[in-house]
Amino acid sequence: MEQQETLFDTSVPVPWVVLMTAETFDFRKIHFVSPDQTDRRWIEWYCEEHSRQLYDLDIEPHADAQFRLETTIRTLPEVAIAHSVCSPMRTLHAAKDGDLCLLVPLVGTLSLQVDGVDFELGAGMGAIGGPGKRSRIDAASGMRLLSVRLRRQLLLPLVQSYDLSVAVVRDTQAMCLLRGYIRALDAEEAIVTPDARRLLALHIHDLVALACGATRDARDLIEGRGKREARFAALKADIVANLTHRNLTIDFLACRHAISPRYIGALFAGAGTTFTSFVLEQRLAHAYRLVADRRFVHRTICSIAFDSGFGDLSYFNHAFRRRYAATPSDVRGAALRES
Repeated sequence: MEQQETLFDTSVPVPWVVLMTAETFDFRKIHFVSPDQTDRRWIEWYCEEHSRQLYDLDIEPHADAQFRLETTIRTLPEVAIAHSVCSPMRTLHAAKDGDLCLLVPLVGTLSLQVDGVDFELGAGMGAIGGPGKRSRIDAASGMRLLSVRLRRQLLLPLVQSYDLSVAVVRDTQAMCLLRGYIRALDAEEAIVTPDARRLLALHIHDLVALACGATRDARDLIEGRGKREARFAALKADIVANLTHRNLTIDFLACRHAISPRYIGALFAGAGTTFTSFVLEQRLAHAYRLVADRRFVHRTICSIAFDSGFGDLSYFNHAFRRRYAATPSDVRGAALRES
């Protein structure tokens, strides 16, 4: 069930001119895709927009490779997240006053230099750069990078110690939980209310603090205000990402997240459901989307059922009809008539 980790959908082409307004600070997705023929003007414009949302950035394209960059940025006043895929390039980063910057290669390795000291980060590891510290990154082709802008005043009171130059964070369970939590946020189009925005920012800072080494008092505080919710969000995101695998069991998920099956069951019980019910609902929704989409009319109902994680066609048909009060063929026929 291994798959390439991704946080945001960067596959949709969009115009490179993106108007930044106050509305973009409600965590809605902002996509940047470099044009086929990228000139220095576009790179400078992108760096300016990136600096407004996350941290100061300069780009030095690789002379022997065609420039390619895709980035999705999501911004709140207290935290910002970016997921980027790029061609080979060198970038110079610097966090703004009052901010810290977490860099995590999701695919590939990252060569980082801070104050003349070199670091090599493997996939899943992270590095936090302090305010005003310029770091240099050499990215290989296809590297996927997660960048998170953090508030210094929210993070530093939670951690045991912090090197104001750079702190390397290992690929620990807390880092895995952080990545899973951010991935789960992909389902949200925007964060509307101030309370929800504040809670989201706190959860991210809490998880980063756990990865860096939170103080005992901070760990107690974090346990009480969101680690459970963050873990549950990461579990649900992992389930949704792996629906098509028929061996998606509670035991497998427990091993994957280094927790007990009983704890997973308790998390779902606290949400008023069960692991089995949640998986079934998500698989049915996945199948419904395919059945109702005329682009997949050439596919049989049987193949859609199996590709949605069902191993028994009779059970799928029964569960589908009970959930949607219609057979898969009925849903497909209605969709074709409407089109």
